[in-house]
Amino acid sequence: MEIHCIETDQGPFYVLHERRLAEGSLKGNLGELAGQELYIGQFLWVRPHQQDNGELPPVPEQLEVIRTNLQDLMDHIYGGNWQNANSSLSVIQLAKSELIPILQEEMVPDELIDSMNLNNHMLEQLLIQRDKEQALYYASQLLNDLADLLDYFQTPFPADLIRMDYMSRQLIFQAENMDWMEASASFSEIHNTWERVRPLLEMEADSQTGENGQEEDRQDAAASRTALLNGVDEAIDQLGIAVSDRNYQNTMDGVELLLERLSELEADLTQQAAPGMGAA
Repeated sequence: MEIHCIETDQGPFYVLHERRLAEGSLKGNLGELAGQELYIGQFLWVRPHQQDNGELPPVPEQLEVIRTNLQDLMDHIYGGNWQNANSSLSVIQLAKSELIPILQEEMVPDELIDSMNLNNHMLEQLLIQRDKEQALYYASQLLNDLADLLDYFQTPFPADLIRMDYMSRQLIFQAENMDWMEASASFSEIHNTWERVRPLLEMEADSQTGENGQEEDRQDAAASRTALLNGVDEAIDQLGIAVSDRNYQNTMDGVELLLERLSELEADLTQQAAPGMGAA
């Protein structure tokens, strides 16, 4: 469960809900509560309005195709391989064209789809210009769009892990430009996001059971998850020291380590959620 504060015409509202939704969608849901007494600080249970039974649809395979190729694309840009970067973009664009009707059917807000289209268009133009810095910037913005879209589907891991990936990549740009004030702000976002997500994952680890509910399986799964969570803790601590010291190389190493640890955690959560495995 997560709690978010949003601003409305009637003042700030603290909203309790199962999955983080786009602010515009939250406001829309609040509008649907017309006739009910609302007051500042009220806790509201908000679900995606298109899912009356509270169940979210499975993640479209196109979203994972886009994400995988987007990460490959960023690696190609870093390596100066523009031909491969354009090949990855072609795969992304094909998957995006198949994805949009699905998003519209699930009533994902138009502004999220528009943002994805805009960042994709900007990325395409910047690849043509071979503008490394700006191409990486818009690729990371597109990654953040994917996290927002995943909020509307049943994911095996919190979409905030992808947001942490996005914020880490933003920190790279800031460190490269020696903008340590912005880098510090990005690190604070990473840290605060993890502080919100970690307890949820820790509770899931404590409640895990094996396929047959065996205690040994539960303990093994919980121990494995705890080790992964501690690994992310260590990476964030290391990154925080590097940013505080304004040490460029240590910051780059810290981001690389954090991205690696987040990937390991995501893989574990995905495996645990797979059929035949214990629930994550």
